[in-house]
Amino acid sequence: MNACHRSIRLLAFTLGAVLLAVPATAAEQRQGEPVQLELYTTDLAPERVQAVGEALGFNDWPRSAGLFVAPPIASTLLPGAEALGRAVRACTAVRFAGEPWGHCEWSWSSRTEAGEVEEGGRGRLQLAITLAPDARAAQEYLLAGLTDNMMPTEGVVGTLRSAKRPEGLGDISFEIESRSGGDTRLYFTRANLAVRIRGDGALSGAALELARRIDARVLDQRPLSPEQLLERRPTIELGGQVEDGALAYEVRVPGRGAGQGQVVAVRAWVGGRAVPAQEGRVEMGGEGAEAGPVEVVVVTAELLAGEARREGPGGG
Repeated sequence: MNACHRSIRLLAFTLGAVLLAVPATAAEQRQGEPVQLELYTTDLAPERVQAVGEALGFNDWPRSAGLFVAPPIASTLLPGAEALGRAVRACTAVRFAGEPWGHCEWSWSSRTEAGEVEEGGRGRLQLAITLAPDARAAQEYLLAGLTDNMMPTEGVVGTLRSAKRPEGLGDISFEIESRSGGDTRLYFTRANLAVRIRGDGALSGAALELARRIDARVLDQRPLSPEQLLERRPTIELGGQVEDGALAYEVRVPGRGAGQGQVVAVRAWVGGRAVPAQEGRVEMGGEGAEAGPVEVVVVTAELLAGEARREGPGGG
């Protein structure tokens, strides 16, 4: 009996040692690891990004390997499109690791029974899509967007932890509803695309359906390699001389169908100052402005962006 008891105690000790030697789970191992925005730069306090990112398990978010471009956004994509006014679109570029990538925002308002657009009326639907170089960059942009607000860090963490995670939507998603149900905000990434949608008032319930339709259109594409994605970017050629107060530029976009190669935004700066640029002309501004460096950024409907720079073009 004594020998039996000694054997049992020895077995228990051995099992305990083995259990202690078992490595922690992946989640436990990653707890406390730095959460860093490596590709997207913001002015957010690192400790705030760390707290929110760690609470949401940012380092463990799934990231698709394939790359896509932004899908076409048309009125037929919207739930109840016949009751909405014409889209208002604004586009610009967002920088990841110093390189420009496209960002566009759309806004639709509900119509009255007479067919008139209700500005600030019964409902509004807002959509923002950002193209990034890869899934990591898109999710950094999403995390920054979730973190960048006036709420205390603890409030942000609590709100996002209690947010819904719509099943099957994107690689990662968050749905936040106001207590009244009159305001729905959706955030998700699919591969290298970050999407933000807000539905207000009568259009609050349309946000999730719009998100699913956009996600489906992204997945309908054939995934691209990094090289194929970069090959689709527009290129800009700047003229050598300033003539009549303007510098000529020419944009070339690789061939696309259905208007996907359409240029939707041109932004220009002279000496760091924003100046008008349209119809192939950068307006150089007042006297002496032409001596500064010139930068032109172009965004296409696929949200691919290209840029050109040159130092101080001469006058002509």
